[in-house]
Amino acid sequence: MLKEKAWANALAVTTGVVYIAFYVIDMVAAEMFAFIFNANAFGADIASLVPEMSFGSFVGILVTVVITAWIMGYIWAKVYNKFAK
Repeated sequence: MLKEKAWANALAVTTGVVYIAFYVIDMVAAEMFAFIFNANAFGADIASLVPEMSFGSFVGILVTVVITAWIMGYIWAKVYNKFAK
């Protein structure tokens, strides 16, 4: 059995950390970001599609992503526990 809140918190924190890490990589080493991002799409040049973003946009997206991850993590754990019975 999964604890719903613990699972949701873990997923939200992990998602937030990964998002922040990619943002920092994009700011510090844009070529490395493009390489990593494109590698996830089997080499297709999708990194060029990522728009420039202001700090306000970064924070807004971070909050949205973390909240969404928390909700999905909670639902995931709830459904898992239901099927695990």
